[in-house]
Amino acid sequence: MASNRPGEPEGSRALLLLLRTAPVPGLPEGLHYPSQLRAIGEAAGLSMEAEFSLEQVIAQTRRRLGWESGEGEGESPGEGEGEAGEGPGENAASDAGPYGCPGPTLDDVRPAARLRDRLAAALRADSDAMCAKLLTELSIEWELHPGLDALCQPITVSRQEGFLPQLARELVMSAMGFAATGRRSGLRHCSEPWCGLPFLDGSRDGRGRYCSTRCSGRAKARRRRDRLETHRQGEPS
Repeated sequence: MASNRPGEPEGSRALLLLLRTAPVPGLPEGLHYPSQLRAIGEAAGLSMEAEFSLEQVIAQTRRRLGWESGEGEGESPGEGEGEAGEGPGENAASDAGPYGCPGPTLDDVRPAARLRDRLAAALRADSDAMCAKLLTELSIEWELHPGLDALCQPITVSRQEGFLPQLARELVMSAMGFAATGRRSGLRHCSEPWCGLPFLDGSRDGRGRYCSTRCSGRAKARRRRDRLETHRQGEPS
């Protein structure tokens, strides 16, 4: 699971991953697939159902039909896979382990994009009061409220079920962390023209302009080319 950088609010990596799918000038909508939401959920620390794998289904079917090598002679299909009467669902459940929520589906993509846009609007609000109002509205909409886990540690829970409410819980609380710690002003967009992705400025002077060393390196190389070109144009022919 991906972790936050030191000093970043809890869950900020997942929030940034979602915000980076937003349309930017010259680029269309960037959130299209459940696999993108799964990556964001993993960054947020969600425990999800295993991703569908066609290879696993084929292998399981071959075993049940007795096509796998090593099957005992005279065994009927399905024998040797567990106790008699044990169905495929029970076998799968024994290997699956506990999951906090189901995996994302295609139906989650558009609502996730709307959630992203509302989180972005809150974090870009002109005042802290407006930011607080918008994030509070989101917490009410997703029915977030305080609770306790099995170890009696304080947590935030959602009364709604499914993948998206659990992801919304993590993202809304992360956005509130940005606002509460005064880090909202550090959330910026990369100055590299071909990037424009949001990033959290962690520079000491708070004047960071690029989301990565790759983008800052591109900008430096472009400025160097411009200086060389200006120098060549100024030389006498």
